[in-house]
Amino acid sequence: MGGKFLTAEQLKWADDCIKFEGEAAIPIKKHDYSTTWGLLMPVIEKICKHVYEEIPIDDGIEVRIEKDRAYIRTFGVSWDGDFMVRFNRQALWQHKTFIGAAFLAVIDFIQWYNYNNQG
Repeated sequence: MGGKFLTAEQLKWADDCIKFEGEAAIPIKKHDYSTTWGLLMPVIEKICKHVYEEIPIDDGIEVRIEKDRAYIRTFGVSWDGDFMVRFNRQALWQHKTFIGAAFLAVIDFIQWYNYNNQG
């Protein structure tokens, strides 16, 4: 799936930020985060720590708990030369720059997270 740059204004967010429980909100603004790895990487690191669910695994000897996280599942270059990025369980995003594709994947995760964690 390709996509254009999405800004917080285009998404019409009430607050253009991601907030993990118990932590301060992280503002996401296109003019900073879509062009600066120093700003985007801490957000990507926070997303990668997100646990979707804990899954009990019973191998007959012991039961252990595995955590399904929002790790970076795909990154690479498409046949047409676009960079591709997606987080586990999320959509694949393409852009002409790697940071652009990463930014789109972050925005996608933030939309999903905010929608599923309302209230």
